Amino acid sequence: MKKILFILIVLIFNFYSVNAEEVKCNSALSKLSPKCNFIGKGMEKMKKFSEKNKTLDQSYKNIKKSVEKK
Repeated sequence: MKKILFILIVLIFNFYSVNAEEVKCNSALSKLSPKCNFIGKGMEKMKKFSEKNKTLDQSYKNIKKSVEKK
């Protein structure tokens, strides 16, 4: 009985964690958040890119690696 109860509790918490990650952009105020508009999404991509390419040498190495992969 304890095993069944444990499995049910784990499944319930797992279900809630999946639902918590969804971004809701229904109202006008929520559409202003960076996760809901294209400007915020673009800024996230630029931040990731600039973390990898802080110097010209790093940029050159990353480009060289991507060309070698293809």
